[in-house]
Amino acid sequence: SILMPGKKERFTPDSLDVTVAETVFDKDFDNYKEKVGIKEPSKNGSKSLYYSYNRQYVGYVDNAGNKIIIIHLIDFSNPRKANKILNQRWYETYAIYFSEQEPLNIFDVSVDISNKRLK
Repeated sequence: SILMPGKKERFTPDSLDVTVAETVFDKDFDNYKEKVGIKEPSKNGSKSLYYSYNRQYVGYVDNAGNKIIIIHLIDFSNPRKANKILNQRWYETYAIYFSEQEPLNIFDVSVDISNKRLK
């Protein structure tokens, strides 16, 4: 399931929500790298490091009324492998994969677009 702490209601993000979320993610990426322990140097922020990642977006409003966008990043550096594993349905349904060893790098980033910061 998708973790949505303090969820009041869920919504489907529109293009403006996605643009704001991606802008915040890119702007605060250095702080995010430090938080999750990414050691790779990235001169251009999230865009260069996660260029090969396809994204899915889920939105919710928390109990404080803030709009939160979850950016679900899926590694598509090998598209044939990713499509085979995800059965080419990643664009229709939220991709969740259960395995002891993940065959793809998949992770989430939560962005508070009301306050323009990573959660």
